[in-house]
Amino acid sequence: MSMTGAKGRKLTTKELTDRVEGLTNAFNNLGAAVGADMAQVMAVISGLLKHFDMLAEIKCPHCGTELSYPNMENVPAPEQCPSCGGEMNLEEE
Repeated sequence: MSMTGAKGRKLTTKELTDRVEGLTNAFNNLGAAVGADMAQVMAVISGLLKHFDMLAEIKCPHCGTELSYPNMENVPAPEQCPSCGGEMNLEEE
């Protein structure tokens, strides 16, 4: 990105501001696209785990948030609720 305009002059504050806003919008759009793609991938993985009965679902005893995690060897169960931070106490279930 050049700091000069079409005729070799320095950009005005307004022109710089417009370019920064354009970059900000581009990065926001990129972030939204990546987030949407990640959500789609996570939905596919979750669906596959559920189909093969490898997805454990639990409810936080403190706030009631429903959590799911892979019920697989070498994948630890959550020890704390990501919403409230409360201990899950999975041994009691």
